[in-house]
Amino acid sequence: MLPIVMDPRLCAGCRFVFEDPKHSQLRDSNRPAPLRHDYFASSVHHKSAQSFRSAVDSQCPICVTLFLLNCGPDSTPPLGDPAANEYSTYNIDYGCGDPLFKPPKLPRFSITFFIGKVNFAVGGPRYLKLNSLHPSDVTKTLVPSTTISELDHLQTCIQECISSHPTCRPPPSLRFRYPTRLLRVNKPTDTHVHLIETTTTPIDGPYNVLSYRWGAFQPVKLLKSTNPTFLTAGIPLLSLPQTLIDAITTTRSMSIAHLWIDALCIIQDSPSDWASEARTMADVYGNAHASLAASHNTDSNGGLFPKRPASSRGRPTLIRFPTSPEWDLPYHDFQLVEHNFWNNRVEDAPLNTRGWVVQERILAPRTIHFGFDQPLFECRETRLSQTRVDLSIGQSYRRLILPARARFERRPRAFAKYWAAVVQYYTGRELSFGSDRPVAIAGIARALQATGAKKARYIAGMWSTRLLRWLLWETEGGG
Repeated sequence: MLPIVMDPRLCAGCRFVFEDPKHSQLRDSNRPAPLRHDYFASSVHHKSAQSFRSAVDSQCPICVTLFLLNCGPDSTPPLGDPAANEYSTYNIDYGCGDPLFKPPKLPRFSITFFIGKVNFAVGGPRYLKLNSLHPSDVTKTLVPSTTISELDHLQTCIQECISSHPTCRPPPSLRFRYPTRLLRVNKPTDTHVHLIETTTTPIDGPYNVLSYRWGAFQPVKLLKSTNPTFLTAGIPLLSLPQTLIDAITTTRSMSIAHLWIDALCIIQDSPSDWASEARTMADVYGNAHASLAASHNTDSNGGLFPKRPASSRGRPTLIRFPTSPEWDLPYHDFQLVEHNFWNNRVEDAPLNTRGWVVQERILAPRTIHFGFDQPLFECRETRLSQTRVDLSIGQSYRRLILPARARFERRPRAFAKYWAAVVQYYTGRELSFGSDRPVAIAGIARALQATGAKKARYIAGMWSTRLLRWLLWETEGGG
């Protein structure tokens, strides 16, 4: 029988998960087919917290993932019960999920890890699953981080999106125009960034936008008093919070000359300027090259980049299982991923609890989410992790993707259904000021009018074509 081929970074405990002789029927080609299609087992993963922590320190990719999910990057594992002789355990479930399963259909694997008692505190055990890889995907995932940097990967994602995704292009009716103000960041050696007014300063080329949480305090803001200085002398780079510095250096690395940041491009103590700029968000985000989203931070001091060792980046965990004789290939490859990989880094991240971020994310044609351990790419047609294996867009978010004009022309009721989905998603988010509620979604309304809603008038979060229906709303749970 051919051996299982595993990622060499795996610790002894993780290797045993797949090598345990009790699991031999997973790969025993001589057993009757039905017995190979459903299998369940459980065993010890690590006997002590010290063993688990040692595996984390040695950069075992599975243990590092479990540690980050259960404990957090700045925590230590709970001690567990020394008398139990088992610190972490696992369940492994193998099957096809379909009684009509026949090769070459691909099997499924799921692994549930239980670490001490921490899983009860965070809402249950953490799941990992083995995703079946098409042979063409294997070469993509095996590219080491030393030859292709994270930035190169993101640049490739963006260029593929621009060249081949019609859905991600702005509608023709959304006229391209630059924001009123931009930061000029194109000089890598410059210790200052310079605020420019696009109506008086000739500019060319794309610009990025930053999506982030201010937190309790934003140390540097554009004010009536600072506007002249920002326009002439510029803004000292080192006076800015780390997230803004990282956004500037990332934009420079992408060879993009300009960046839009709300705190520095809207006069914060001018109600008239704030109101005027708020009306342009459909243009600001819709025309951007990319949105840089500081997804994992609760304020502007955390930076974009995760604090993780370089050895843990850039390569997925691959398991290569020998197959049965009826399969075409001697091996089949699987990638080990978290069950809630995307949600853990994006949907449930601190940034995406903000109400303003809903329109920032929907309006931007493409977003780079800087998660707690890696950046992820999202556009209206695809999602990609650092390892370039496609992550399907979930149905709950797919319905929020800004639709093309043709969709509304073919299905008039689709317009109302889309807006209802946006409002439902939006009202589950937080706003610091109740007065922002209609403003923080108005950019989506303006973009909708550019994609086929010109016959409807937008009225305080509702549309004139179905106004009576929109007025018949209620809160969930009777609250």
